[in-house]
Amino acid sequence: MKRRITVILSLTATSTLLVVSLHWLGKNEIQHHDFDRSFLEFYPDVESQWALQSPKHYIAGLYGNYLYIADIFGRTNLLSVNCEKADDPIDTITIPISPEDSHIIVDSGSIYVTDLNRFDIFRFKITGRNSFNDGERVFESTFFVEAVPVRGEVFAIRTLNQSKEYVLALKSSVKTSPTYSPGILEKQIDGLFCTDGMLHFNAVLKQLIYVYYYRNEFICMDSSLHLRYRGKTIDGVERVQIRVAEIKSDQAMALASPPRIVNKKSHSSGDWLFIHSVVKATNESVSTFQKNDVIDMYNLHNGRYAGSFYLPRINGEKLRDFKVYGNRLVAIHGRVLTTFDLRRIVGALHLTRPL
Repeated sequence: MKRRITVILSLTATSTLLVVSLHWLGKNEIQHHDFDRSFLEFYPDVESQWALQSPKHYIAGLYGNYLYIADIFGRTNLLSVNCEKADDPIDTITIPISPEDSHIIVDSGSIYVTDLNRFDIFRFKITGRNSFNDGERVFESTFFVEAVPVRGEVFAIRTLNQSKEYVLALKSSVKTSPTYSPGILEKQIDGLFCTDGMLHFNAVLKQLIYVYYYRNEFICMDSSLHLRYRGKTIDGVERVQIRVAEIKSDQAMALASPPRIVNKKSHSSGDWLFIHSVVKATNESVSTFQKNDVIDMYNLHNGRYAGSFYLPRINGEKLRDFKVYGNRLVAIHGRVLTTFDLRRIVGALHLTRPL
């Protein structure tokens, strides 16, 4: 129990410092490295927009035509909107559990509510736009900082090993212990902050993808966490640029300075990996880079860079969150939820840069 509390305190401190760091980075854009982007001819077309009550929302997922949005501070309040209808009102759904700290994922017709204090996950199968079944616990009492549903009760998780370093693992049912995959995440400094990143599951390709925050690398694995290949982003930031310090009173590590983020957000859909990069290329002007957010695309069959496009900032707000579902990109800028049509962009990629 004492060890678990120490770990939680350490990660809480990490989260606080990361928020401060992101604020700092917002005022200090990363300078370019010696690389060029290959920009696609088209901007994505705006489809629909909705006003959100809070700037602290994130995209939970899509099921059918319904897009689900969660609030960082709203615990288990979930919003739904029909993304095929521009005039569809936003509905509020209340899920009948309220962990103090939670994260919600909507995937494959289910709502997954993660209790980040007890490390449990509950699944509610969606039965209608605003209705679902009674729910069941599908993950129990295994420490993690990130969990992604793969199939049924199988989850890929990011957790800690005995050295308090991040490691990926697979948990195949509620009661079983996780199966670790050591060596997938590669340590550069401390094994914790230097390997921090984002975990995704691509259901079409049956691939798990991990994108590092602080270096130019992403990792593609099969659904059993076996390495397929390591891909490189185009920016050239091969080494993480962070400083860590030990908090002796808590026997924990913390960031000693704002980290230099390379890949801020990412998502995977179909053949493609989409990465929101915050590194300016040599062929981008400062003014254009500051008025838009750049999305780099990578071919998941071979890891090669495919091209880039800009998402214009809305009301001057930077991109907070995005996800891609087929030919539709969903984004949140401040209090605005926007859907974009990617058909011309994806079509151009298939024509000029075949798989």
